[in-house]
Amino acid sequence: MRTAYGVETVRSAEAALMAELPAGALMQRAAAGLAAAAAGLLGRVYGRRVVLLVGSGDNGGDALYAGARLARRGARVTAAQQGERLMERQLDPAAARLLRAHLEELGVEVHTECRVRGVRTGPAPSGGGGRTATGVELADGYVLDARLVVLACGVRPRVGLARAAGLDVAKGVVVDDELRTSDPAVHAIGDCAEHAGVLYGLATPALEQADLLARVLTGAGGDGSGRTHRYAGTRALTRLTLPAADGSLDLAAFGETEPAPGDDVVHLADATRRVYRKVVVRADRLVGGILLGDLGAVGSLARAWEGDEPLPADAPLHHLLIDHLGGS
Repeated sequence: MRTAYGVETVRSAEAALMAELPAGALMQRAAAGLAAAAAGLLGRVYGRRVVLLVGSGDNGGDALYAGARLARRGARVTAAQQGERLMERQLDPAAARLLRAHLEELGVEVHTECRVRGVRTGPAPSGGGGRTATGVELADGYVLDARLVVLACGVRPRVGLARAAGLDVAKGVVVDDELRTSDPAVHAIGDCAEHAGVLYGLATPALEQADLLARVLTGAGGDGSGRTHRYAGTRALTRLTLPAADGSLDLAAFGETEPAPGDDVVHLADATRRVYRKVVVRADRLVGGILLGDLGAVGSLARAWEGDEPLPADAPLHHLLIDHLGGS
């Protein structure tokens, strides 16, 4: 009953939040869904401003994809983000600058390091006492008039209840490798759980955590030593394809894209082909990378990263970055 209650509580809270949104404001859930919704609204937003309130996670990337499509089809699109660069969780400053330049070439107006105070509303044209979104007010008082506002800001855990109950809380509810909180009788998974300092806020890690917790609670699927499976984190690769005048611009990012002290970093940049590649190596293992433009090497790099195996000592890493470019 407790699980069912929790599920229904989440659904009810989400439904209530959706009901509070005025007409002309969309909560972004997935790129495909947003793109479909945006296509249906194209007649309403053609030549009008669409404001995307984007976060730094995958939701923000999906919203940028939909915004780029809308811009190509005649909408005036503005992307506003609180962070200092687009997709700051996945991209380093150099890659983020390339992404921003590409979006601006498509006609997307980009604002970073801006806090949003709220969504402005006015009476709905249809009457009936309803409200419709008319713009976005930034913290400095500047107002972006808008026909459509898309909320793609991701999630932030509400930890008040956990803190009041005496559980250890950092950015989220802190859990160990068996997804236990500081109270061994309480477990946490999904958007509220912080494991090894990481808050995922994504569906795939939540599903993996739910599967592992089911094994922990039932005692099923151990490794034969009496220990249950342990959660070692989720390795998620982000991919994004944006429209371009001459085809598309592809992007992939995975793992730790900012090096720690002592890490080795290999860069490759080709401005004429709009290619940017970067990998981060710690000791003899690949721990993260960014590929923008040509993704020919993404399969090899992703396998090396996911396998967490030592890299071949006799194969310089830069060859992995250039072999698919047809030269050095």
